[in-house]
Amino acid sequence: MGELVVAMVRRAPTVALNGRQDDLQTLLGQDDEIDRLESAIFVYLGRLSQVEHTDEEGRQMGDLAQIANNLESIGDVVTTNLVSLGQQRVAEGIDSARLRDDSASQFVDAVTRNLEQAVGTIR
Repeated sequence: MGELVVAMVRRAPTVALNGRQDDLQTLLGQDDEIDRLESAIFVYLGRLSQVEHTDEEGRQMGDLAQIANNLESIGDVVTTNLVSLGQQRVAEGIDSARLRDDSASQFVDAVTRNLEQAVGTIR
């Protein structure tokens, strides 16, 4: 799930600025897959919680649920913000060359690196 979110975050800025409508739909499909994975993780953790476990194991299950929820939220931010901006750009025929900004690119790179490190730590 984490790697899917990282791949989506890596691709989303480029798609928002330069992608076609089908590229934007692909990002929406990736978000749907992330949502399905989160649901599957919650179902699995729910089943695990029904058997006897230590306090530490219970804490770990709660932590895993929080991680899944946070990763899913990142996917939602991408689709809510970047995909909707990309759809608006396509609908209005906006020239993406006007949208390029070095500081925004640096910010995107920093966010992506931090997400990659976080997912690597979880792994």
